[in-house]
Amino acid sequence: MKYYTVKEVAEILEKSEEQVRRHIRSGKLVATMCSKKEGYYISQDALDLFYMTHYLGKSTYRENTGFLTLKKNLMKKIDYYQKMIELIDAIVELNTNNLRKGD
Repeated sequence: MKYYTVKEVAEILEKSEEQVRRHIRSGKLVATMCSKKEGYYISQDALDLFYMTHYLGKSTYRENTGFLTLKKNLMKKIDYYQKMIELIDAIVELNTNNLRKGD
């Protein structure tokens, strides 16, 4: 999972660092305070959710890289589950054929 600093999120959203901190304080943007020195860290998922609920259609998001990453990860999961279903189907068919031979 990728994490961003307040500065990085401000650059991605094309907003000021203070605006990002306001969203964090208001609870609109979920972030983790590591320490006063290090500041907040925002996960890719939290940034995507924030963008979808507050900025979608209102501003750019660097060619929607966050959404493309999310889509790519979901497509990988879908592909994985489809392959698992095919494997299970093959096992069931093999077991069914073995049971028929045993009769």
